[in-house]
Amino acid sequence: AMPIAQFENSDETPLTLTVQPWGDHYIVPHLAVAGIRYSLRPSADDRSYTEVAKGSVEFWCNADTYECEIVYPSVFRQLSWDICVNGGWCGGIVDGNPTTVDDLLPRTGRISARKFAELTMVADGWPNDEQLEEKYLRWLQAKFVQHVGANSVDAEEFLRDIEQPFGNASS
Repeated sequence: AMPIAQFENSDETPLTLTVQPWGDHYIVPHLAVAGIRYSLRPSADDRSYTEVAKGSVEFWCNADTYECEIVYPSVFRQLSWDICVNGGWCGGIVDGNPTTVDDLLPRTGRISARKFAELTMVADGWPNDEQLEEKYLRWLQAKFVQHVGANSVDAEEFLRDIEQPFGNASS
């Protein structure tokens, strides 16, 4: 099996990933995940290490070869990040369980901007006996349309699992 190192960029500015000793540079955009898969010499110990600085990651490995794969964030991931960071809609406790909108969305059919907004508020712990506030619904719907580019989306396409680098690789 080949080791895989992963780096996720949660910062809003792009991250520069440098792989040493080759000196190769890769740009990792906001919310993307970079994977480096490398092969060690037979019987070699894995002596890889990572150095992190503002806006950059340097990954060094004692490998003969390596490959880098960057997985870009899904529309759902970008939307979820936006509404959480910029609106505080990160999820809450529903019926005693930690809940995010992802837990409540239907897995098949179409998801409308309105339904997404309503379920986001429910996932945040909005009281059942209180009417959902229109100003929040409008803001969440606008964010949905901004990211999705439409008023509704196919649920399976929207919610497909975030791929991991080398996700389909057999080890």
